[in-house]
Amino acid sequence: MNHARYDAEARIAETLAAAAFALVAGLLLWPPGAVYWTGVANVLGDGVTLALVSTLALVLGAWFARTAALALSHLLVGGVIAYGLGMVAIEVLLQPISPAHLIWYGALLAGLLGGAAIYQGVAWLGQRRRSTAPEGTL
Repeated sequence: MNHARYDAEARIAETLAAAAFALVAGLLLWPPGAVYWTGVANVLGDGVTLALVSTLALVLGAWFARTAALALSHLLVGGVIAYGLGMVAIEVLLQPISPAHLIWYGALLAGLLGGAAIYQGVAWLGQRRRSTAPEGTL
């Protein structure tokens, strides 16, 4: 549909879907107050554990970009909304002593968005390669 109202509604729906995904992903990757990664960190070390969680964020972002096929701009705006809501909730409900959660959840959001951007970039390059290849190849 080429209708302005439909486009606005679709953008809002995509942004809200991205916000919901980012909130759920943040809670799954690093649940506030109940971080199950401490057991992994005790065995593997902090650096390896942080690298593992960051890699999972990249993979989740790529998976969501592939599955939902949302515009990267909607993922960005939805992610920022989720980040804001999540940080306010943590401040109000958990009243943390340190502001480390602000940085760590920002890094998780960057990982999610990075994974989505990498997936979309690779998909774009693949599509471009197929469209410019001579007939009968690829």
